[in-house]
Amino acid sequence: MLLLTTLVVATAIGLFGPRRSAHANADRAAAAAARVRPALEKALQEKGLRFGAPIYLRIYKESDELEVWVQKDSTAAPSFELFRTYTICTWSGSLGPKQKQGDGQAPEGFYFVTRGRMNPNSRFHLALRVGYPNEFDQTMGQKDGRADLGSDIMIHGGSASIGCLAMGDETAEDLFVLVADCGPSNAIVIITPVAPATPMSTATWASFPAMVRKRRTPTSDTTAPAMSIRFPTVRRSHFRSPRR
Repeated sequence: MLLLTTLVVATAIGLFGPRRSAHANADRAAAAAARVRPALEKALQEKGLRFGAPIYLRIYKESDELEVWVQKDSTAAPSFELFRTYTICTWSGSLGPKQKQGDGQAPEGFYFVTRGRMNPNSRFHLALRVGYPNEFDQTMGQKDGRADLGSDIMIHGGSASIGCLAMGDETAEDLFVLVADCGPSNAIVIITPVAPATPMSTATWASFPAMVRKRRTPTSDTTAPAMSIRFPTVRRSHFRSPRR
């Protein structure tokens, strides 16, 4: 299985123009897999979960949290269980969606990390492109007359951010390796400004990815589905000064 992870990582490397040599990137990604996979497998097994199962990432900007939910194999209908919660080092901008190129905002919405969006060539260690702008972002941009929406938003290592989500190198390695083996299009990313005023039950979140997938229409690797589900209303008091 470790070989499979390494092969997946190598495939991802071939899809991007290297900032460093391909050999150096292969070594970096493979070393990360060798370093973190054994501990991840053990932690998942202790929770009755399987390494390589589909996952989704739930992100709350205000509380600086990224949750990893993993699909359980023991149920007939797809059901997910919370595996681990990571602290976001830095995200830029304030609460609210990304509107245009250069606004420094991290997007909000429903996204998918496909195999082709894994980026081992990032200047910030290892990175996952979330697929912004998705179909809904593009539709709203056209409606509002916003032409340049920006792009290349990632969940990456390091601690600096200009529109991305910086997780630190150690967490970035965990996320990269988990996504590498969960299968193409099997990593859903949900970015929200704040937690709901009335939190959804664990059971609701456990079945949530199935609802997202049912609403997904066939798209290219550069787009994600349009979604009509609304995020929690953000009061003005929730907004804060841009993060540095």
